[in-house]
Amino acid sequence: MNDYINYYDLLGIDKNASEEEIKKAYRSQAKKWHPDLNKDPDAPNMAKKINEAKEILLDEKKRKEYDLYLDNYKNNIYDNIKQETSTKPNNDSYYEEKTYTKWQYFKLYLKYYKKNIFRKILACIFVFLESLFCTILQGINYALAYILSYTGYYVGLFMTIYGMISIIYICMKMVIKIDLPPYETYEYVLIVLTSTLALIIGMSIKSIFNFIANKNPIYISKLNLFLFKKSIGYEKNDF
Repeated sequence: MNDYINYYDLLGIDKNASEEEIKKAYRSQAKKWHPDLNKDPDAPNMAKKINEAKEILLDEKKRKEYDLYLDNYKNNIYDNIKQETSTKPNNDSYYEEKTYTKWQYFKLYLKYYKKNIFRKILACIFVFLESLFCTILQGINYALAYILSYTGYYVGLFMTIYGMISIIYICMKMVIKIDLPPYETYEYVLIVLTSTLALIIGMSIKSIFNFIANKNPIYISKLNLFLFKKSIGYEKNDF
């Protein structure tokens, strides 16, 4: 999941925090995540991000740009913070963007978000269920793609032939006035519709396979992200 860390949540402060509150929160988090004191494998990276948070939030211009980024995050629009002017070539204070997987982000959510324990327990349950659901969908989609990759040609050929023969058979019976089996009218209509559908599917089997193999996994991934955000109570202004 490619979501950026919210520097305010990283330091444990709100968006309207004062400069003094930012400094105090920075000192606390920097001590907690200092690699010499914290043996967690993520400690070096967290220490780096905490330093970035301080540099961004204590710079008035960069903080305004970062707040603008948070406000427009839904559109995923944010340019790296650049040097204040081209007359300062030695100023290397760029905002470095960092991306995280869904589970890395969830780990940080559990550690830093200001949610009560009950809400976080519910989030764990919902995230587990939505992940299981999307995993099952991916499995079904993979199985369909696998089957069609080996049998698609024959399935398409069979359905095309079946559809064509069924439609021609019914039409010939009706045109040459030969007695039809004792079916109700709606049953003949159903046979024609089923045959037409089989013909369409048979002739479109290659496109259906391409959709299942290439497009459908993207949609399932987007659904996974959508359900994940709902599970943790994602709000636009949280990021």
